[in-house]
Amino acid sequence: MKTHKIFIRFGLISKRLNQKGCAAIQCRITYNKNRKDFATGLYVDPNYWDPKKQRLLDQSDQEETTNMQLSLIRNKISKAFLMLQVKEEPFTVQDIYDAYKGKTLEKELGILEVWDLHNERMKRLIGKEIADVVGIEKRLTHDVARRTFATTVLLFNNVPMEVVSELLGHSKMATTQQSYGKIVQRKVGEEMSRLNDKFKS
Repeated sequence: MKTHKIFIRFGLISKRLNQKGCAAIQCRITYNKNRKDFATGLYVDPNYWDPKKQRLLDQSDQEETTNMQLSLIRNKISKAFLMLQVKEEPFTVQDIYDAYKGKTLEKELGILEVWDLHNERMKRLIGKEIADVVGIEKRLTHDVARRTFATTVLLFNNVPMEVVSELLGHSKMATTQQSYGKIVQRKVGEEMSRLNDKFKS
């Protein structure tokens, strides 16, 4: 990847002075022939500004503080630039500014990348966090969660097999019956035992 130089310049917006007669200091970042101008939030008396050195002259009473702040801004922008270079991915002058402001850079993801990212997060959630919360030591997967939902939540609470099939998205009822038929038979056995106990009492 071709690397370009970064240029950082400070200048005054001397056309607009505030009520104290001070001008705003503007910063310009130039990278790869593109510019980003932004206000630094600093104001100075234009009579004490040295445009060649891009700093306040020694005669100003706020010279030390303002020049130190400008130096910090320059260093922070340079650091953001270096951090972006280390990633070895293309970036723009706007990316440099965003990194300087502390914004994390996230590349735009396509719908499939977002879907894959979502699935990975869900797998981690199911596999770790939920298991930790409820004290399960078994490795949890999406399939385990699905089967648990179908059996413990639905079938053991007398939800009809047709509804379970629909909720699981099975195209054929036979698929649901093959997977969960034994559970239904066990449930029928339990219900018959319970009914038998009622008749005995």
